[in-house]
Amino acid sequence: MRPYAIILALSLLTGCLSPVTPQTTPEIPAVHGRVTFTPTYGVQAGIADEIALAATVSLINVESGATEVTTLTDAQGKFSLTFPKTFVVTKDKPYYLEAVKGLKDLGPSNRVGADAARVRTILTWSSGNWKSISAGGITVNPSTTALSAIANLRALSTTSATALIDALRVGLPEPDPAPPSPDSFNTGAPHGVSSQEFHTVRSLVSELLKQDLDPLAHLSYYAGVYSQASGEAWQVNHFMQGTKDNLAVAVGGHVQLGYAIPPAPVPGSMNEEVSFAAQGVAPNAAGVVATDGTHLYVKSWNGYAVTNGQSQVFKKIGTGFNGTVQGQNYGTIATETVTSLGALVWNGKLFNPTLVNNQLERIDLQTGVMDTMTLAAPWLTRQNASPTGGSAAQLTTDGTMLYSLSFGNYASGNGVFDVRVLDPADDFSLVRDIRLSTATGSYYADGVVSDGIYVFPIEWSPGAPTGPKLRRYRLSDGQLEQEWTFSQLPHTGTVYNAAARDPISGQYDWVNNKFWVGNLTNEIVHRIKGGTFQAAGSFVSPPYDTGKPARYSLLRWGGDVPAGTSVKFQIRSADTQAGLSAVAWYGPTGTGDFYTTSGQAINAIHSGKRWVQVRATLATTDTATKTPRLRWFKVDYR
Repeated sequence: MRPYAIILALSLLTGCLSPVTPQTTPEIPAVHGRVTFTPTYGVQAGIADEIALAATVSLINVESGATEVTTLTDAQGKFSLTFPKTFVVTKDKPYYLEAVKGLKDLGPSNRVGADAARVRTILTWSSGNWKSISAGGITVNPSTTALSAIANLRALSTTSATALIDALRVGLPEPDPAPPSPDSFNTGAPHGVSSQEFHTVRSLVSELLKQDLDPLAHLSYYAGVYSQASGEAWQVNHFMQGTKDNLAVAVGGHVQLGYAIPPAPVPGSMNEEVSFAAQGVAPNAAGVVATDGTHLYVKSWNGYAVTNGQSQVFKKIGTGFNGTVQGQNYGTIATETVTSLGALVWNGKLFNPTLVNNQLERIDLQTGVMDTMTLAAPWLTRQNASPTGGSAAQLTTDGTMLYSLSFGNYASGNGVFDVRVLDPADDFSLVRDIRLSTATGSYYADGVVSDGIYVFPIEWSPGAPTGPKLRRYRLSDGQLEQEWTFSQLPHTGTVYNAAARDPISGQYDWVNNKFWVGNLTNEIVHRIKGGTFQAAGSFVSPPYDTGKPARYSLLRWGGDVPAGTSVKFQIRSADTQAGLSAVAWYGPTGTGDFYTTSGQAINAIHSGKRWVQVRATLATTDTATKTPRLRWFKVDYR
C-alpha cells in the first residue's frame, strides 16, 4: 500500500466539527452490514469481489482519526463489528465506517507499490441504534462512498454531515440526472448536497475502482468541480509526427480535414461566388478587409480612395451569414485608425498595424474600445523582410495564427517570399519563419490571404500583359503548388472609381470557409469559396512509452468542433512497442465505441500496459464549408 493512501485515510472532517460530550452506555449493539457493489453500473466484477471479500472494516473516529474497532468481511461481503465494554460512544456524532483492502493492481494482492481501495459510509449513534447514510440497513458501496467523500472534500459541518443519514435508498435506481445511479438520493434533507453533485461523484468513484484506484485517494475538489486527481500525462500539441490519412496539419500545429479540392481564391474566377457593394463605404474603398465570419470590417487601403475623414474608420458590414444581411452597413467600429495595408480579426479583437514595427492597434469588437499593443516578436517589413526597419506590413490570419508576408529579402537583396508566423495566443510570439520556394522568385504583392495550410500572395500589377498573379504555396514546406492570373482592370489611379474592379487584399474566413477580398478604389467586396474538405480522415499517434506498466485514467482533448462535424478517439495498448500493431483499438467500453468528450475515463482494459497509442477520427457532413480542428490531446496515467 502506498504511504499516501495511509495518510489520506486520516483525512476526515477535522476542523469543521464542534466538541461533543461523550455518553457512556452499558453495552453498545454490534454494527451489522455489508460491503457491496453494483457491476451493472460500471464497476468490474473482479474488483468488486476483491474488495468485498475479506476486506478490513473499521469504525473511525472523525475527530481524532483513530480506528476504534475493526473486523473482516465474509465471503458475501457481510461484516459484524462488536465493541468492547470500554468503548465510549457519543450521541449523534458522525463516525466513518470504512472497508479497505489491498488490490491486486497488476500483481498479487497487497504487493509493494499496489493501491488499496477504500469504500466508506457515515454512521451515527442515535436513540439506541446505529444509523447510516443508507436507509433500512448499513451498506458500504460506491454511493455511500461518494456522499462520504463529498462531506470530506467540502468540509461539511457536523450538522450537514449527519443530515446525510438515511438519505440513500440502496437498490432503487435513479437514472436522472446523468450519469445514472443504481441508488436514489434524497436531496430534501438540510445537508446541502445536490442530486447532480451526488451523481457526478458516484460516477467518478466507480471509474476509479474500474482503474484499480482508491477513490478516496484520487478524488479532488476545486472551485466547485470534482475530478480525478492527476498523475503523469502524455500530451500531444503538434500533429506533424504520426500517420495522417485525409488530414492536413496547419502551420500552427493543429490537424484538420485535408482538401479533396484545394482552394483557389482567384478573384473573378469560377470560384468567386459573389461580389457586392459594402453599403455606406463610398466614396471611400474597401481595400482592407478583415472578418470574424459574421461581419466584415473594411476601410481604404493605404492612401487610396481617401475621399473624406472616414476612409480609415472601420465599417461593420454583414457577410450574409449568421443572421446578417450581405452588404448591409451595421455602423462603424472605434474611431480613425492608422493607414495600413491590411488588418485581421482574432478572438473578438480587430488588429490594425501602426507605422511602428511590432505595434498593433487593437479594437474590442464588442465595446469599440481601441488601444495599442506591442508584439512579442516583430513582423517582417513587406518590401525587404526586415524585422527592424520600415513600417509597411502585410498581415493576415487564418483565425489561429498571424502571417506577415514580405516579397524581398533585405540580407540578400533577392526577390523571394518570406512568411513570418506569430501566435496571437502567446502575445504574438514567433512560431516560425518560412522561406517560400525561390525557384520562380517573388513579385510585387500588395495583399495576402492564408487558410493555415496554404498562403496566397496577391500581386499588384493591373497593367501586366497577362494580368497579375496569385500563387498557392504550402506552408508545411514552402513549395509552390499552383499559379493563376486574374484581372485588376479597370483601374484608373488613386482616387475613388465606382467602375473599378481592382481586388487587392483580404482575409480568410475560417468560420464559413470563404476568402474575402476588397477592391482598391471602391467599396466592392469579392466572396470566393474555399477548398472542398475530405468527408473524414484519421490520425494515428506515434507509439508512446510510459516507461512502466501504467494505469490510465482520463483522455482529455481540445479543438473546434462546429455543428455537423465530429472528433472521436480510440486507444490501443501493449506491453511492447512491437505488440501495438497486433492489438485492437478500444473506446471507453469496447472496440465498437469511441471517446467523444474530453475528460472521459479510459477503458480499464489498458491497465498494466506500458506502450500506448491514440487514434483520432475527424469527420464532417458539410465538405463545402466545415472542418473540425484537433489542437491537442492528453492521456493521464499513473
